Amino acid sequence: MLQNRLFFTTRLGYHDSHLRARKEAVEYVEMRKRLELLLNYAESNDLDETEGGTKEVDHYLKVFEKLGIKVVQTPQDLKGRRFTAEGVLREEQREELLNLVKSTGLDSSEVQTISVPKAIEAVKGDPDLEITLRLFLKLSEAVRFYTSKFFNQSSFYTKETKLVCRKPTEQTDEEKETGSSCFPQEDGSCLDLEQEHLDGDPDEFIAVLFINDVDKGGETVFLNRKNKEMAHVRPKRGHFIVFETLDKHMVTPPASQRCVILMTFTTEKAKDNPEYRDAMRFLNDLDEEKVRKLHIDHLKRIEEIKDEGVSIIQSGQELHGKERFVADGLMTEGECQKLISLLEAGGLEGDGYRGDKSPLTHNEVFTGLSAERAQKVAHWAWCSIY
Repeated sequence: MLQNRLFFTTRLGYHDSHLRARKEAVEYVEMRKRLELLLNYAESNDLDETEGGTKEVDHYLKVFEKLGIKVVQTPQDLKGRRFTAEGVLREEQREELLNLVKSTGLDSSEVQTISVPKAIEAVKGDPDLEITLRLFLKLSEAVRFYTSKFFNQSSFYTKETKLVCRKPTEQTDEEKETGSSCFPQEDGSCLDLEQEHLDGDPDEFIAVLFINDVDKGGETVFLNRKNKEMAHVRPKRGHFIVFETLDKHMVTPPASQRCVILMTFTTEKAKDNPEYRDAMRFLNDLDEEKVRKLHIDHLKRIEEIKDEGVSIIQSGQELHGKERFVADGLMTEGECQKLISLLEAGGLEGDGYRGDKSPLTHNEVFTGLSAERAQKVAHWAWCSIY
């Protein structure tokens, strides 16, 4: 674009006042700047616990709200350092993620887990799942970024990301009567609520993004020291809940399949899991291979066109633009005359310019012929012969 501007000003005598960007282009550039600011901010480490830092957090949470991501349950609602938000997952994305679950094959276990490496292997077996892997990573990053802003953490790393699906289960009559000291956790493990100390780190958080709705049950229940319910979150597609790893909780038996993206975030860089970077490198390699194949296909097609008599008579270097060229030989003289005759027979003045026959200057008249009208003209000519 800058090269075009330079060409018009230096070679054709235009002034800056003649070269004004369209409204759509200006809005696009401004949108890109806002997104770049948001993404660059995610990588910065200068956010602190000062009043100014809090204002920055409020600002970015408002930006997220404009994108449709907002808090639906506050720490006050959930009685702890927890929250629930919505707006990061659409219906069609849900279907994509469930395809990944189906592709890996359902086993007999009650809980099925798909890690990032396992998802990569699935893509290797079925390239159509590539978009699902990208979505898996994108959603994880979106939740990580939002959580870091919510808790005012300047550095937030992903310790683990996996997709967890829990089959429909029901408590037996004996379990309902006697109870159980073992309660299901989000990762499929079982917690003994009688133990005095829970495994976890005060600087680590668990995030659960619900992929699908559950007919009944499947709630995440937070418990107090006496193992009584303090608060709970119902599974709803697109909602995600974040809480500390030290929070005592359990998952109630779901009446239908319950699938989530389960993430663990930490403030310690040493615990940052390389799986995400490995997955991104894998996807970048796929992109490079696609570009290489596309380039080879283009070269083959160019050679085929050359064999048909088409040649490049002006290149991008001569026309001051990499994506410009002039070709010759695409049509024979006879084919050109046939198109001219078709235009003379059915062309309309101003067609393509809303009837304005001189859209550029008053010294020329524009006559156009759409493909649809050309088909009708050809049909009329064929009928007139008979």
